[in-house]
Amino acid sequence: MERVYPDPWIPKTFQVWVVKATGSERFTDRGTGEIRRRKVDCWDIKGKADGVQWQKRFYKAGLAQTWKDRVDRDFAAGLAFDMRTKQFLVPQAPEGPTAP
Repeated sequence: MERVYPDPWIPKTFQVWVVKATGSERFTDRGTGEIRRRKVDCWDIKGKADGVQWQKRFYKAGLAQTWKDRVDRDFAAGLAFDMRTKQFLVPQAPEGPTAP
């Protein structure tokens, strides 16, 4: 079943925070060739946009912090939030000839 996301909107309230978590990844043991799992650190970006909760996972702390800073800045700029991509949409300039 496919998820249905709302159309992008300009949220009135927006919160975002970074949480360190532990996930697992699959790897092949070189000695036995067996597929195993190991624990890895990851950073979850959690947030709320008008009360709707969302989450996005990163495996590098720097990427998570940079992404958090960007969405904070985009919310302050009043951009529309897209729940599908969990980021703000930068308006595109219309195509075609421009007025002088």
